[in-house]
Amino acid sequence: MKIIFCGTPKISANILKAIHENKQFEVVGVISQPDKVSNRGMKTQFSEVKKYSLDNGLKLFQPDKMSEIIEEVKLLNADFLVTCAFGKIISEQFLKLFKNCLNFHASLLPKYRGGSPVQFAIMNGDTRTGVCLMQMVKKMDAGGVYCKREIEIGDSDDNEIVFDKLTNAAIEIVSNDLLKVMKGEYEIVPQDESKVTFAFNLKNNEEQIDWTKSAEQIYNFIRALKPKPLAFTYLDGTRINVLDAELPIIVPMIYLPPGTIFSIEKNGMLVMCGGGMINLKVIQKEGKKPMETKTLKGNSEYIRKQFKI
Repeated sequence: MKIIFCGTPKISANILKAIHENKQFEVVGVISQPDKVSNRGMKTQFSEVKKYSLDNGLKLFQPDKMSEIIEEVKLLNADFLVTCAFGKIISEQFLKLFKNCLNFHASLLPKYRGGSPVQFAIMNGDTRTGVCLMQMVKKMDAGGVYCKREIEIGDSDDNEIVFDKLTNAAIEIVSNDLLKVMKGEYEIVPQDESKVTFAFNLKNNEEQIDWTKSAEQIYNFIRALKPKPLAFTYLDGTRINVLDAELPIIVPMIYLPPGTIFSIEKNGMLVMCGGGMINLKVIQKEGKKPMETKTLKGNSEYIRKQFKI
């Protein structure tokens, strides 16, 4: 089976690797997003999919618009398009180049259509999620589902851990199901439109901590954005990223305005939330190195200061 693969981040590269190493498939082309320039040092950043493609001599496309490469892709005579976290809308005209177009989506559809399903699952405190192999259609993430694998989300799992679990689940689909789907051996199951929810890409301002929420909600929010892009807050006008946090076992029976620093102990910085308290363990002031908050123990200037709500 000749395949064109589309993808950008680490999970995509791992799925591409699994397909490329499987002798039942022939990857005749790879499409990834154009290179990005980092804010620091102005260095060009390659996507993980590009890195894998270059290391393994795969034909690579990085178009600004998919229409730019239609004629070249036609010449490759690929049977199937397979995508995962590509990050660009693929036109119906492009999809029509293939017998079928398949997408690995990191949620249990119809829940969490969109670009941030893993983050939303953790944010909402879900204990399970999964990956679906679905048919691509013009409407975003709305195609029928051929098969899926479920995984557990642990109480302390961040998005990196969950992505690793989903990667293993997707690789299992590549090994056991992908060829059968391509041969038409699997029945496609339409999504229940009455149960659709969305997980759109978060904007920068949506990554700020809302201290009026409960401690559990804030903890889930922090781990959903860890290790990147990271949840952030402001103290005295300075942006502070939160790299690590936990829910304290014992919470003092006291009320302070949400966002107020109650104390700094050997385990970290206790901060009042809309309900309960959270312990910030590692923070990073803008332009500074990460810092364990326990090193501030005894520094009274922070006590009763309030993070911006």
